[in-house]
Amino acid sequence: MTIDDVFMKLTEHPFTTIGLADREKFHTGMLSFVINGLIDDKKRALLTELWGSDTVNHCSFHESKAPNSIKSLVEQNSLDLVVKQGTDVKLWAEMKFKTTLSKDQLSKYQKNYPKAAGVLFALFTGVEKLPDGITEKAFPEIIVSFFDKNPLEDHIWKTRGRDEIALVRLWHQYLGYISQLTREFAARGAETIQNKSTWVGGLKAIKLQGVFQHYRHAKFREMVDAKGLKGAFPDVGVDQFNSHGNPGIEFFYELLPKQKPGRTGLQWQSGSLKLFAIGESENDTVRDQRLENLREGFPVIPETLGGLDNQSMSNGKFKSCTVANWNIMDAITDDQVSALFKGLSYLQEEHEDHKLVSPT
Repeated sequence: MTIDDVFMKLTEHPFTTIGLADREKFHTGMLSFVINGLIDDKKRALLTELWGSDTVNHCSFHESKAPNSIKSLVEQNSLDLVVKQGTDVKLWAEMKFKTTLSKDQLSKYQKNYPKAAGVLFALFTGVEKLPDGITEKAFPEIIVSFFDKNPLEDHIWKTRGRDEIALVRLWHQYLGYISQLTREFAARGAETIQNKSTWVGGLKAIKLQGVFQHYRHAKFREMVDAKGLKGAFPDVGVDQFNSHGNPGIEFFYELLPKQKPGRTGLQWQSGSLKLFAIGESENDTVRDQRLENLREGFPVIPETLGGLDNQSMSNGKFKSCTVANWNIMDAITDDQVSALFKGLSYLQEEHEDHKLVSPT
């Protein structure tokens, strides 16, 4: 099946039509529904696939208790999904179908549930920075593989009627299409995405363009780290974020509070690399002057990567100007990394008269 065919299937899929396909709560609920409906040996098999055999064995589910005491629940004390035996939380999961993690989110869950094992379910792996003890799983691949090995027609359910099984079959089908997209997209690595217009239009139609862009930003971050970002710029902070479904990555310096508080740096979002400054308020004149001063001396990036924009754009405390036009679907290159380092070197020199704080 071609990528065009996959996008057509996804666009016309019932879950897309009724507006559920891109909802993390929907997929969390479906996963919980499936876990609870499986017969006991299949339930344990799926938990093992999702959390790992060592993890499930370590959790010591008590065989002496009634098998149906193992139950999945959604939205429990900020957790997307938990698996309990009796009243004990044994496993927990955070679902990130199209959004990104907030700062220290998983570490907080670990602290709140020290005896339970956690996992991050996502479309792509290797994207998020995870605390020790947390694994990341591409859950669509796992679900598709599980049902390929355990056909829905087999007697794998405790109590599920024809309509319920039809619902699970639709979910299995949808995740199969998604898995094909993520495999082919990830296979390109940092190279140019072929048939860019198809990908851009298709991802927009199924409302998943943000998570695929987030993956590309993560590939850029890998390249930057491999080129020695922290060795060259030890005081630079890095943040991957998602602002109203629009992902980005920024590299920044923060000033000490004893000065006029603020942050300056470079941000890649929406096809543009921006020089930015953040101040205390929308009308912060110190921030405005800081950005103007930085823009005046900012090094010219090669024309192939774009040029300096003389116009500033303001969004509340954030103000920026475009310094390069980078299409997220184009190849991520060493020239882009060099351009970033050139910009950061300039910002570092400009801040030498200011006391910097290392980002936390």
